[in-house]
Amino acid sequence: GEVHARDGDVDADFQLCLAVYDSKGRMVAEGSESFYAESFLGLENFSLSAYVPVADISKLRIIPKRS
Repeated sequence: GEVHARDGDVDADFQLCLAVYDSKGRMVAEGSESFYAESFLGLENFSLSAYVPVADISKLRIIPKRS
């Protein structure tokens, strides 16, 4: 995917957190990638991965979080 800053720049380090849920609403896997304000140029590609131990995936969430 791509992540871009709304105003073209960020003032703090942040993470993109991945949460994977099964059909019963339980979180079954997670992953994250960190981005650093001093090297973030406003647009960056990312790839998130996680080991998912079940086959019945119903929802993926990608949530930004300040580091």
